[in-house]
Amino acid sequence: MIFSLILLLIIIDSTSKIIINLLFMDTTFSVFNGYLAFRPFLNTSSMSMFNGLFIDLNVSLNKLILINLILLILMIPIYKYLKSINFKSLYLSSILVLIASACISSTIDRVFWKGSLDFLLISHYIIDFKDIYIFLSIAISIIYILKNIAHLAINYIAKKL
Repeated sequence: MIFSLILLLIIIDSTSKIIINLLFMDTTFSVFNGYLAFRPFLNTSSMSMFNGLFIDLNVSLNKLILINLILLILMIPIYKYLKSINFKSLYLSSILVLIASACISSTIDRVFWKGSLDFLLISHYIIDFKDIYIFLSIAISIIYILKNIAHLAINYIAKKL
């Protein structure tokens, strides 16, 4: 099931970019006074948080691909361990699916596009589905952490009473 979801998200990301590249590269439109827009852009310079989003380390394309592959390799034993202990969590499964999909989609982008074909402009940031997967995984992680902190706090207080 997890691998099917990962594959589906990768297909959504890749197929959207192929269709946009073939049919809509010269198309732009915006809504909400330009806050949200469709504006295709082949991003070959600031392709990651290492190159322009947060800091500018000028990391090469090959190194970015290597970082993605290392992340994917590190995720395999984590997944196997969680599966071996029969650990089931919708939060953690969702995070795993989203991060794996984003890593694989990012690698595909860098290999085939030599960057990333971004097309959704939100405020001043141009993103694609892979970026949405990353943001969703961060949001789910924060919710999971806050939920567990609250649960731990309640248990701690209950033991003290």
